[in-house]
Amino acid sequence: MKACRVAAAQADDELSNSQKALAGVVSALRQAYEGSPDYVAANTALTDAQGIYQAEVTGVLANLAQRSDYQAIIKAKQAAQDAVERARDSGVTDDPTVLAELATPMLIQASAQQKLESDAFDASSSLQAAKNRLASARQAMDSLKGAIEDAIRANPKYADAKLAVDTARIKAGAAHQALAAAR
Repeated sequence: MKACRVAAAQADDELSNSQKALAGVVSALRQAYEGSPDYVAANTALTDAQGIYQAEVTGVLANLAQRSDYQAIIKAKQAAQDAVERARDSGVTDDPTVLAELATPMLIQASAQQKLESDAFDASSSLQAAKNRLASARQAMDSLKGAIEDAIRANPKYADAKLAVDTARIKAGAAHQALAAAR
């Protein structure tokens, strides 16, 4: 039985070491692919597109914040939210129905705010162009990442390391079965 325990422990060590080796191979291959000019360019394009999109969103919201109807909605929403918090904090009521009634105006104002923002986003052609550019950059990056994963799995170093893990897993399973049978 002692020999079975030793064999199982050795098999577990071999499995652990082979898994670490596989992770190292994958990491090295991924680093190499992610340092490629195509990946760097795609990542730069994605980062640029995210920045442009965020700047457009910020601009649309800044313009919207200047409108009196938007300011009134924000003010009314905050007042309704303050009323809910005061009621909750004062302990006047713990009744969820009463709190829901108090929260209804806040939810109505939040919905109105969201509608104005959504309409403003939809009306901004520059924001829509930035959104399309971002979607395209994300799609290109996702495609490139998929190709990298495929290339890693097709690499002989990966195949060898994966085979070592699979073999070690089988050995560990057999060693543990032998240990269980010896008990």
